[in-house]
Amino acid sequence: MENDLDKDAVVCPDEPAAPSIHPAAMKKTPLTPLERVHRYREREKKKKLKAAYTYDSTLEPSKVEARKILEVRIQNSHVLDVVHDRLLQAAEQMALTANAYLFQNGITAALKSYEQKAAQPIAEITDEAVPGELLTRAELYSIWDSSIAWREEICSELEQSRSIVA
Repeated sequence: MENDLDKDAVVCPDEPAAPSIHPAAMKKTPLTPLERVHRYREREKKKKLKAAYTYDSTLEPSKVEARKILEVRIQNSHVLDVVHDRLLQAAEQMALTANAYLFQNGITAALKSYEQKAAQPIAEITDEAVPGELLTRAELYSIWDSSIAWREEICSELEQSRSIVA
């Protein structure tokens, strides 16, 4: 008879149903306040890092951080120093923020991004050796980009000399 009563029992709609807890959630141990703060700071750090790699970011990386960004493309330490200094000089003269996007993509990509108001990252440059050179193609491109490409008068003279030769 008890089973018949259970089947015919009416559930009151005013009573909330018991919350169902997923088995995986039951296994988790609660975080300590220190762990919670650590997780929060990690999330905030990731947000800032993501924001730093946009073309219009106002966050400037430290010299060490900028060198780490450049080391992805450049292995030669002298080239690394030259490109870092030239990018800072170019950013100052073009009134741009020397942000992580600038160090990752170069000054010409940063200028194109500002013109088009959307990120214009550089195409992947192969890290192959160039015949007759001690530097790789990526290192040579970085030197060209940071020292010559953004200067309009020099680029226009190069284009004119190419048209005369051709």
